Amino acid sequence: MRHSTWVAWAAGLLVAAGTAETASAQGRSVERARDRVERIDIRRDRDRDWDRDRNRRDRNDEWEHRRRARELEEILRRRHDDDRHRHNAPPFCRDGRGHPVHGRQWCREKGYGLGSRDVWRRVTWGNVVYRRPRSIHDGRLSRATLADILGAVLIGRFDAHSRALGYRDPLYGRWYEGGTVLQITSGAYPIAQVIDRNRDGRADSILLYGL
Repeated sequence: MRHSTWVAWAAGLLVAAGTAETASAQGRSVERARDRVERIDIRRDRDRDWDRDRNRRDRNDEWEHRRRARELEEILRRRHDDDRHRHNAPPFCRDGRGHPVHGRQWCREKGYGLGSRDVWRRVTWGNVVYRRPRSIHDGRLSRATLADILGAVLIGRFDAHSRALGYRDPLYGRWYEGGTVLQITSGAYPIAQVIDRNRDGRADSILLYGL
């Protein structure tokens, strides 16, 4: 009887130990499965973030490509219009001598240029009104000050022209000829001239450098 009791007790211990080991193994399996799920979730989140960033970059690249294409199209259209206008230039502008009374600058401001090698061309960008009084004592004007004088739209066009020329320096300005000519530069490189000869606060002509 005692022997049977001892055997039953030992068997119970073995069953309990086996059950505990089985439970421990199951617990480890569950933990490993949970770790795998977490790693899968992390990879899925990382891939989703990467896809989202890639799509954003693709959209930005497409927008930038379209913007540059529009800028180039506008530059080519203006150049075509300018070429037609220059074809009708007076002989003293075509040969580079300039107006017999008003000089060479007259040809540029009228949009005729000075022969085929002239680097300045006139553009027609609507009615440009100065938004603040000019002062020849201003010294070098920052881009923000130029925007105050000419407006953000016109400054944006000068930015586009500067990029088309390959310049990346900030825009600056300076008054010349008693405040009748506002010279625009990208760093030290000429970009444009805004001219108001009669000083009525409206641009008589706008000249772009190159292209």
